[in-house]
Amino acid sequence: MLPAMPDAATTIWLEQHVASTADRLAEYTGGRSHALPLKRLDHLAAVAPDLERSCRFWDEVLGVPTVGEVISPTTVVRQLRIGDAMFELLGPATPDSPIRERPPGLNSMCSFEVPDLDAVVAQVRAAGFEVPAPRVGTLPGTKVTTVPSTAMSGLNLQLLQYV
Repeated sequence: MLPAMPDAATTIWLEQHVASTADRLAEYTGGRSHALPLKRLDHLAAVAPDLERSCRFWDEVLGVPTVGEVISPTTVVRQLRIGDAMFELLGPATPDSPIRERPPGLNSMCSFEVPDLDAVVAQVRAAGFEVPAPRVGTLPGTKVTTVPSTAMSGLNLQLLQYV
């Protein structure tokens, strides 16, 4: 774990594996595949109280540049590609943005890409979870739904499909 770096907007761990990806997955899953057709982790997000400063830190100190930006009426999302996933830094788009009320650091949400959101929603509902109907996502070209944190021990599970 790297020492505390407030500009990072989250705690950072660096890790190097000696085992292959296949060996690590076999150890964790016992050779089983998961029931939902999750393609990959799409993104994690962290609230950055000073978005410009955090973006500079990730770029200049860690060498991870901003590769995209999405602006909604209340939030500015800066996207940083790390491997096959995005790490998003969230900042306020307006002085009265609700993002200012959220504590800095990782959100209680992870987003997984799925191949067919409607089919996955049906599968999750069949398992007894209440899931809202898919809607157009904040990220361009996506539709999403979220399994609420109340059903997931505090973790919002966003399911995302690129359309």
